[in-house]
Amino acid sequence: MKIRKECILLKCKACGAVSDVDMRHKVNTFILKNPPENKLSKEEKRLKKAEEDRMRDAHELSEKKEKKDKKDKKDKKDKKKKSKSAEGETAENGVDKNEDADAADADEADESDEDEVVWMTDVSAEAVAARAAEQLTAATAALVTQGNIEAEKAEAKKRAKAEAKKKAEEEAKRRA
Repeated sequence: MKIRKECILLKCKACGAVSDVDMRHKVNTFILKNPPENKLSKEEKRLKKAEEDRMRDAHELSEKKEKKDKKDKKDKKDKKKKSKSAEGETAENGVDKNEDADAADADEADESDEDEVVWMTDVSAEAVAARAAEQLTAATAALVTQGNIEAEKAEAKKRAKAEAKKKAEEEAKRRA
């Protein structure tokens, strides 16, 4: 049953014939006011459930990450407050304020260096070949590295030359 613009269509499951429903019936007005829900097939239900699970997992993961980030920030603030309060106490005890300030600046510099580290991978041909050689055995490294491709091209040229030479010799024998 399909409802389109105040018109209800019925489709026969056996023969596939489509027919209109008589609009004079009271049931038609009820159907138009309260249309049936679109039922999902089993496959669609399974896909919908899998999508909901995936979204829920992603949401939980993001919440955990946010909580961890907040906790890390709070820990850093606490460390800074402790170091500042420790500076104040040592300054009152007669220890040089500049020494404490230098130590605190060094701690902050270490933390900022850790935050500003940018990890990059060298993608030059030499670096790629070196990593491949480190990770793989000699036989498999040759398959992966650029040198092997060049060796294969050289071998292909040698084979082509040898085949051309054989064909030339066969033609010469046929003519003789």
